[in-house]
Amino acid sequence: NISIPKANLIIERVYSSELIRPDVLIKLRQPRPIRVVILGEVKNPGLYSLLYNTINQSSGFEVSELGIPTLIDAIQKAGGITDEADLKSVSLKRKLEEEGYFKKAKINLLSLLKEGDLSQNPYLYDGDFINIETSKVKMEDFDIISSNLTPKMIAINVIGQVPNPGKQIVSSNTTLSQAVLQAGG
Repeated sequence: NISIPKANLIIERVYSSELIRPDVLIKLRQPRPIRVVILGEVKNPGLYSLLYNTINQSSGFEVSELGIPTLIDAIQKAGGITDEADLKSVSLKRKLEEEGYFKKAKINLLSLLKEGDLSQNPYLYDGDFINIETSKVKMEDFDIISSNLTPKMIAINVIGQVPNPGKQIVSSNTTLSQAVLQAGG
């Protein structure tokens, strides 16, 4: 993996023995998907390919306005965070061009959600490694249930004296009384 400017230089050096002043212009027609690993407190941890400027019709996944995938895009693609996620302690590890060197950053997603700090939603690069750590405090302690980090629908079990006990699929901000009504009252 080399950058476009580096490729320009390499090609110019090769042609400089044949041409007086080679002028090379490389244009990227379509970027390849970037691959990132997201682990920890997300619904579906694993390796994901994120596309530029596209919408995945099956999940409604859409990348950022500029078309460059961000941390939030990766979390959404992984199904959202779990209720054990520590939003103040997300780590992003990025391999640098020098072999064996990594840059590490701590991300505070709570700052993004509560204060709108967009610096806490960095653009992703191929090979980035994201880890969302487990919280010592439960998610209910924060007012983020309605953010786009959590899944839109969740599965719950309603038991007791209701006409339709058992598993119910409800929106993530459903109240207890709404869940009971959905199970038949």
